[in-house]
Amino acid sequence: MAFEEVSSTFSDSEPDRKGSFTGRYAVSVAGHDAGRLYVIVGEEGFSGMQPQSFLLCDGRTHRFSAPKRKKRRHVRLLGGRDEAIAALLAQGSPVDDSVLIHSLRCFKGSGGETDF
Repeated sequence: MAFEEVSSTFSDSEPDRKGSFTGRYAVSVAGHDAGRLYVIVGEEGFSGMQPQSFLLCDGRTHRFSAPKRKKRRHVRLLGGRDEAIAALLAQGSPVDDSVLIHSLRCFKGSGGETDF
């Protein structure tokens, strides 16, 4: 099953509730980590209901205990979401780094990688 790219920019048609991006897959498009695949584990700095930045983890370089903060314009969302991770985050539970690594590995292996 292939995952399509959702959007390279954000618009008002994006989800309109806090926490709605958690568990989604994203690729960094700017900075020294451009092209790196992450899972969104948090949102910060809301302007209305839209987050201004995301907290990103990959389980290796950026662990759950110290996520990478990136502005939303420097992130490209990919189609796909890990519902298990999203459920843990919605409960306020920490996510083990090995779960993040496994999720990203499965996403890449399922054809989820696009041009990043």
